[in-house]
Amino acid sequence: MNNLRKTIILIVGVLLTCSAWAQEVSPLRVEKRYTLYFRVNSDKIDEDYMGNSETIAKMLEELAMALETPEMIDSLILKSTSSPEGSVERNRTLAQQRSKSARALVEELFPGLDRSRMKIGFQEDEDWGGLEVLVERDTLLDGRDRILKILRTSSTVEERKEKLRRLDRGRVYANLIKKYYNDLRYCNVQVRVVLKTPESANLVKEVTFVAPSQPLKIVWPKATPEPPAFHRHLTLKTNALGWVLAGSNVAVEVDLAKHLSLSVPFYYSGGLDYFKETIKFRGIVLQPELRYYPKLAEDMTNSGLFVGAHFGLGWYNFAVNTDYRVQDHGGNRPAFGGGLGVGYAMKFKKNPRWGMEFVLGAGVYDVLYDTFYNENNGPFNEKAVHDVWFGIDNAAVSFTYNFDLKKGGKK
Repeated sequence: MNNLRKTIILIVGVLLTCSAWAQEVSPLRVEKRYTLYFRVNSDKIDEDYMGNSETIAKMLEELAMALETPEMIDSLILKSTSSPEGSVERNRTLAQQRSKSARALVEELFPGLDRSRMKIGFQEDEDWGGLEVLVERDTLLDGRDRILKILRTSSTVEERKEKLRRLDRGRVYANLIKKYYNDLRYCNVQVRVVLKTPESANLVKEVTFVAPSQPLKIVWPKATPEPPAFHRHLTLKTNALGWVLAGSNVAVEVDLAKHLSLSVPFYYSGGLDYFKETIKFRGIVLQPELRYYPKLAEDMTNSGLFVGAHFGLGWYNFAVNTDYRVQDHGGNRPAFGGGLGVGYAMKFKKNPRWGMEFVLGAGVYDVLYDTFYNENNGPFNEKAVHDVWFGIDNAAVSFTYNFDLKKGGKK
């Protein structure tokens, strides 16, 4: 079967007794197994995912006649797993809910099933064993020996996850998720059918007999990889243009949701003059901005082109080699207002934690200021001048560094 584990059948016992007058068949117990797969972080059975529809059709085909005779069903066992990413508690809950979803499906498909013969369970621990089998089997996997060493020697789950995430700055861990984790989110449906007569053996089709002494071979299906799930980042930034003007600055941006983030820059310029005392720009500026990213990056993070709406608050004291120096009224009445901006955020390919950002914004501000003669300790010229200012209020070429905020991650 395409995209499915090959059917694994184990004969519990075959006892044939022959006589000169007739042939009798002792009861046989034949075991069949089916695998249903789940999407990341989901406990719902999607029939369009990883061959689930074919698996359900096969169950109906192979078990329909047996289920019409309920006494033929010896037992039905469901056991689910979760892939080993995210928090252990969340994964345990997912595995449990996946078994319940599979039970609901089986009860819907076969309403006449004797429920007392159905057992439901789940794997409390994440399927690290399954991951180890897949990695060990893939002899061409980059970093295979290092991965196996981590899987086999880490003393705790947290240590194992952290070491995997650190390999090659996250590239190895991302490849594991993309290549294998789809195959670790499943529910095994194990059905044991009792065959009492030679004719009843035909009720279970395509039976493969495997000697009990032989190991069971698991064939993992090739699945179309899912794109990585969205996860949030916190980004630290500093504007190179601000430093050119001898102003220290830092900004923090945090993802709020897909396509949406909040950026909060802070600028401070102290007591320096620019080459002469009649040229200076001193101030404190705070400018939080809500940003919208129309498209997500390939790694499902907020990146690329964005537009934003910002609020601005600034205390200022500047002179540009004219007759007057301008300062916010009394030194304690900041300009306030807001505006719109557009920008582009990018990450460096060699190390995606680092990147650059380009921003240009304009706004409207209410200002109340005093003017002084532009000389050393110059006296007042005008007090409490009220005005509305409009113009470019944000120009940035920033270097960025991001931290992953994926708390627990996706299953």
